[in-house]
Amino acid sequence: MAELFNIYCDESCHLIHDRSPVMVLGCVWCPRDRVAEISTRLREIKRECGLVRAGDYAEGRLPFELKWQKVSPGKLAYYLRVVDYFFDDDDLHFRSIIIPEKGVLRHKDFGQDHDTWYYKMCFCMLEAVIDPRQRYNVYLDMYWFSVNWSFGRWVFVTGRPSPGVWIGKDSRLRREGFIAWVP
Repeated sequence: MAELFNIYCDESCHLIHDRSPVMVLGCVWCPRDRVAEISTRLREIKRECGLVRAGDYAEGRLPFELKWQKVSPGKLAYYLRVVDYFFDDDDLHFRSIIIPEKGVLRHKDFGQDHDTWYYKMCFCMLEAVIDPRQRYNVYLDMYWFSVNWSFGRWVFVTGRPSPGVWIGKDSRLRREGFIAWVP
């Protein structure tokens, strides 16, 4: 039986014109049956570093989101512990694509808009991760759903459906709102 993996995708910034010339698309993935254990350990590290108030998780509040664009000095110890945990756990994986100068993209030369280009870059990132012999839940950042996301557009950009892949909203991972399944 094929193993089921969860892939969590995010980007550093999706806007064409903002203060950062660089854009990074990244994903983290692990076996689905390890998600609860990994999530628990990450919450424990946050507590051990004094970054959680009593009741935060019980009341559904997230103390703060782990950002990968910048690290505040007050949270440096926490970030270092998370990085150590990541490299110590053989089931956690990471891939990214770096766009060094997003301001010089020539969308018109390729007959595309910025959103179509964005989908293409995400596909390039995921194509190297997805093994057709396995199954995947792919969680996309909410940005994907604020632009003209559609499963048809994914097939248009990729040129094919992706067998064994769920595509769903991240929504800070509080629920699994899948929007497409390709058998």
